[in-house]
Amino acid sequence: MTILNVGNLLLYGIVYLLGLEYPENAEERTETFYKAGLIKDEISNFTICSGLLAYGGEGGGVHSGWEGGFYSSREPLQVSLWNLNEIEKVASINKKGFCF
Repeated sequence: MTILNVGNLLLYGIVYLLGLEYPENAEERTETFYKAGLIKDEISNFTICSGLLAYGGEGGGVHSGWEGGFYSSREPLQVSLWNLNEIEKVASINKKGFCF
């Protein structure tokens, strides 16, 4: 007899509804949840960037948070997976950018 926990049951439901293959590892599980609109463990999914502008969200132009707060003052920005959710592209005006 196999016992499923609630997380696995949710994952099986998502896989079924979206017509996906069942994920084989933790990275694929997280990607499957993301495809269903669920972000798993947002706190530890981040990077620190400097010298980059993000485009997307409402209007599709330069994201005001990236441009006004950090890019123009040349400060590093901690970006989470949630922050990147509506971003279509990230670019560097001077063709240089750093992410850690």
